[in-house]
Amino acid sequence: VAISGIATINGGVQIAGGNLSLQDSGGATDDRITIGAGGDLHIYHDGTDSYVSNATGDLRLFSVGGSADDVLIRAQDDIELQPDNGEAGIKVIGGGAVELYHHNVKAVETTADGILVGTGVTIQKNGNVAIAGVTTVGTALSLGDDKKAQFGNSGDLKIYHDSSSGQSRIEESGPSVLKIMG
Repeated sequence: VAISGIATINGGVQIAGGNLSLQDSGGATDDRITIGAGGDLHIYHDGTDSYVSNATGDLRLFSVGGSADDVLIRAQDDIELQPDNGEAGIKVIGGGAVELYHHNVKAVETTADGILVGTGVTIQKNGNVAIAGVTTVGTALSLGDDKKAQFGNSGDLKIYHDSSSGQSRIEESGPSVLKIMG
């Protein structure tokens, strides 16, 4: 069947053993699959990129029902979620980091060593936390028994509670002396 122009079909359309083929879309209305009374949903390819474009309400992807499972998004390189009509939201960078943004400003990213929060807090894979700059603690800094607060490049000054002796200790092990000044 060869049809030129618009065909109105009542009932259903079934394609068995063939394809529905359209050329590259060169404009806002040609060579597109349009769905909805006002053509609200468009599916098309412009010769370079492919699009699913929704003009009304939410665009929802569902994987529900008897044997439905996960929703997978696979890309050759990066994946980006852009809320607010184009702001950076989440970037999954192929072979690299995952970046989370708050109102278009990067807040968290993964690195080879762990997680970088803002510009100065790194949560490392081994459980250590590195903090650059001045850190303010709200009410208290709590360390468990036998956990040491260490100061200096070599941990020369240590403050801790020794649970085996029941003693709280301030220990200076470097080449300097410990001075308590008043």
